[in-house]
Amino acid sequence: MTRRDRVLAALSFNFLLDEIANGIGGLDPLDALLVLAINQANIAPLTRDPEARARYGDMDAPAPDDERRAVSINAVAASLGLAFETTRRRVRRLTACQVCQVSPEGVVAPASFLVSPAYVASVLQGHARLRRFYFELSAAGLLETLPPP
Repeated sequence: MTRRDRVLAALSFNFLLDEIANGIGGLDPLDALLVLAINQANIAPLTRDPEARARYGDMDAPAPDDERRAVSINAVAASLGLAFETTRRRVRRLTACQVCQVSPEGVVAPASFLVSPAYVASVLQGHARLRRFYFELSAAGLLETLPPP
C-alpha cells in the first residue's frame, strides 16, 4: 500500500466514522439507511424534473407527501440487500415513531420528518463534515481542483 493509499484510507475511515456517529435525525445507522433509501425512492421521479427540483430544492421545502412515489418494503429490502422481514419490522417501528408512513401503495418518508429539527440539524452537520473531508483530501494533495459549476 502506498503512502497516498494509506492517507486516503485514514481520511476516508475518519469521515465514515464521523458520519455514522452523527447519524440522521437521531436514528440508528440501519434505520437511517432505510429512511435514506425510502426517501430516495420516493423522490426519484421528481429529481428528473427540473421544475420539481426548483420547487423542492430547499431544505425547508421538501416535496409534499402526495407528490412522493411510495415504495414497497420489498423493493427497499432488495435495494439494500436486507432481509424482507428485517426491513418490514424496522419500517413498522419507524412508522410508529412517525418517521415513515405506510399505505397499501408502500412506504413514504414524510415531509414532516424531513423538516424536523433533528433531521435538518443532522443534514447540516453531515454537509459540514463532507466539506471538511473535501478540504482534508485537497490539503493532502489527493484531489484535483473541481471544475467551475
